[in-house]
This record gives sequence, structure tokens and C-alpha cells, in this order.
Amino acid sequence: FNNLLPDPDRAIWPGPYWFFGLMLQLYVVYRLLLRRLNTKWLFAVIVLCFLLQCFCDPEGNTLNRLRYNFIGGVLPFALGLVYARHETQLSEWHWVLVLVFGLTFMGAWSMEYTAWFWVPVTVCATAVAFVKLSPQWINNILAWVGGISAAMFVMHPITRKIFITMGRRGDVYTGMLIYLITTLVVAMLYAAFRAKQRKLPEK
Repeated sequence: FNNLLPDPDRAIWPGPYWFFGLMLQLYVVYRLLLRRLNTKWLFAVIVLCFLLQCFCDPEGNTLNRLRYNFIGGVLPFALGLVYARHETQLSEWHWVLVLVFGLTFMGAWSMEYTAWFWVPVTVCATAVAFVKLSPQWINNILAWVGGISAAMFVMHPITRKIFITMGRRGDVYTGMLIYLITTLVVAMLYAAFRAKQRKLPEK
């Protein structure tokens, strides 16, 4: 329920503290509604949630609160359900087209307010295409990062709170780079600590 609090930017830390609430909301909506709908009605829900956000003030509090809650997450979530239901096997050239169009529209749609709501779709499509087209050694690296991703998710709000503030003083790229490296290192240490804890004999 923390996502429903007024002024969520101040009430909630970045990281898992808003994401857990959003995911639980989406899971409830999925169990109660989305899983029962056919594809046509899933698209209707997507359009409805999209229109609710389009008519908000781009810099207003209403849009901000919608984005913190399930209405702001329905678009990529419901499209993920559609993809899971109707996934088809694509050739390598099809995935190249998905990658090119994904990158193109990711940039183009980021420049316009209403189109920006569809950018998460291009991000997801581009990521899937990249993995499908990548050689095994790159996917091995991605799999390793995936192995510590839970630790990164837990630890990154702390490093973000410390280092992202550098970006607000003008050192944007320096702050992001230090934040990324520190988060990886802390996540590795945390994952190693958790692995060691699991190996300890029970008393």
C-alpha cells in the first residue's frame, strides 16, 4: 500500500521499495482480471490505462501517482501476457528487424509525451532481440549478471542514494559510472555472503 501514499517521491525510496508494491498490485489485478480476459480485452485495458495517463498534466502529481501504481505498469505487463500467449518462432533476420526498429522507436518515442508511454515496449522488445542475436559468450556474461541480479536489486537503492546525487551536481556520467561499478561490487559481495550462509551447517 505504500505506493498509494500521497507525494510518493518523498514517501518511497527508489528501488525495490516502490517496485514491490507495484508488482503486488499487478499480481492482484492479474489474478482478479487480466488472466480471465482474451487478447482483445487485454488490448482494451491497455488502451484505457494509456488514455488515463495521456490526459494528465505531464508534470502533475496525478500522472506521477498513476505511474507509481498498477495503471502505469499495465501496458508492458499486459503486452507481456499477449506475447506469452501468442509467441511465435522468428528467424534471425526477423530478430534483426525487431532490434533495429526497437532502437529506432525507443529514441524517437522518447521525444514526445504520449509516445513515451510506449517506450517500455520497445525496451523489452530490444532486450529480447539482443539476447536472441548475441553469441553465447555474451549471453554467459548476461547470465552471470542475472545470477547476482537479486542482490543488485536489494543493494542498489543504497548505492543510488549515495552516488546518483553526484549527477545532480552536474557530474551525470561520473555519478552513473561509479553507481554502476559500486552496485556490481556490492552485489557480488552480498551474493557471496548469502552463498556462504547457505553452506553453513545448521545448529
